[in-house]
Amino acid sequence: MIKEIENVQTNDSPTLDEKVEIAQQNLLQMNVGYGDNLETMIGRIKEYGHPIPTGYSDIDKVLHGGFRTGISIITAPPGNGKTTFAFQLAEQFNRLGCQTIYFSNDMSEEELTSKSLSRHSYLIANKQGFSGSEVLNSLENIIHSSVFQTACENFKNSTKMLRIVDMETCSNLTKITTLLNAYSVYGIGKQKVVFIDFIQNVAVEGANTDKERLDILIKTLQTLAKNSNLAIILISSVSRGFYRQALTMDSLKESGGLEFGADLILALQHIGIGKKEFDIKKAKSKPIWNMEVAVLKNRFGDADLSIPVSFYPKYNLFPYYDRTSIPKMVKTKLNF
Repeated sequence: MIKEIENVQTNDSPTLDEKVEIAQQNLLQMNVGYGDNLETMIGRIKEYGHPIPTGYSDIDKVLHGGFRTGISIITAPPGNGKTTFAFQLAEQFNRLGCQTIYFSNDMSEEELTSKSLSRHSYLIANKQGFSGSEVLNSLENIIHSSVFQTACENFKNSTKMLRIVDMETCSNLTKITTLLNAYSVYGIGKQKVVFIDFIQNVAVEGANTDKERLDILIKTLQTLAKNSNLAIILISSVSRGFYRQALTMDSLKESGGLEFGADLILALQHIGIGKKEFDIKKAKSKPIWNMEVAVLKNRFGDADLSIPVSFYPKYNLFPYYDRTSIPKMVKTKLNF
């Protein structure tokens, strides 16, 4: 316990020698090598560095096990599936027993759920599954089918500890931090993961420019992540000038301190984007997109490399995990 000079029980003010002694004791307490401080630190490191697997072996290998406490960023141009990818990760973390909270200020809870039910329907029935648009707009035509019923059951099993926060709360940093401060004490002993999708839509009181707003946001969340042992994953857009280029750290230069404050930055992009022969319209016209997760920054591992992934846009699926891990069709039907 660090002593406070003002609390020294004495009839007179502390002498200079007493102040020096107290300062020396305080410095010793701050020394990791003093007493049992190192043993305590080792315990903290074990908790701090515990990785959360993504479910995709190649990504986990590069990340030395998965996501960790701190700030991670997933970035991509519009329409590249970054929300789909992020929400699929959120379901994966939930299946691992992590308390997971998803702030969505870009898509409604209904839209996110429709995407997920589409993904689960494909994992059950392949091309006999349903698109997200069918779930959202033609529900009466599919609601009683066995594929849809099973997709609902599997989705429920994948989201028991996953909470989606309403759009109003997600659009203000103060509201987000207030909820997270309360959330940090919930589920003691459970690993906790937070998604914010996406950060360009989060308002910050007192900020006069976008750069200032994002600087305050990243510093606030960075402190919260460290103090509350949270793995915070931010979904970010990129500068318009990089929509048709391979993403680099320069893609985030106009986004405040994101590139400096993040521990990990992953970019989701088409393989070959930016090359002269690459045709983005042709690439997006295919039922399966050849994409990659580029590691732009990795404070605790390798960077400047990429992992190939496939994206099925119709079914909102990045099949980065083994389909054998997905529950098979069940006979139980839900009542709607």
